[in-house]
Amino acid sequence: YKIIDEVIISDEKLSVYIAETTIDQEKKRESIIRELKRLGYYVYPDKLLSANAEEFKKEVYIYLQKSFLSIHLIGNIYGEPLKNTDFSAVDYQNRIASEYFDMLQSSAVDTKYQNFSRLIWLDPDMKISNEKQKLYIEKLKRDSDLLKGASIIQTPLEHFKTIVISEIKNKISQPVHSFNKINQGVKVYLIHESSSFDKISSISTHLVRNGFEILHSP
Repeated sequence: YKIIDEVIISDEKLSVYIAETTIDQEKKRESIIRELKRLGYYVYPDKLLSANAEEFKKEVYIYLQKSFLSIHLIGNIYGEPLKNTDFSAVDYQNRIASEYFDMLQSSAVDTKYQNFSRLIWLDPDMKISNEKQKLYIEKLKRDSDLLKGASIIQTPLEHFKTIVISEIKNKISQPVHSFNKINQGVKVYLIHESSSFDKISSISTHLVRNGFEILHSP
């Protein structure tokens, strides 16, 4: 989809996209939204996304174009597929954001926020409810197409909030076009235990910020 040219990006507030999530993660999503709003940031989406996959994708693209960071919360549930697709809202938003990041790197998108990046949070207390979600999470950790521009972080929520604020402050201090494209397409395989996500989050974020694609060990 062509990014809509008429989108106006306000200079008054920096904006963050916090992806819609499943019901088990909704309170945590609201907690992050409240924290960001308290600090003066605008949060998208500011209304419910369409249940139809085609309209959903258009809406997400517009919101991403207005944002310099997207946050995706992954929990116990995969969720119901959107109309006209096999993907849940959580899965589809991540795919769209990954595709959007790829478009930015090829200069196919005209936006103020060329240093756009993503944070994917996995609940450390996750109790996966079905095989589909288990397979999705394992695929997410290994599939570079789903992780473009993203760091995966599995740490307590309050620690994750600190990482989010640190990432925002880092972006504010960077020049708008500072994202390192020299390393684009170069993959780094991080080998670690699942319990070590919080310990490697700073490494992952640093590598993504410098243009590398991250693959996590199963």
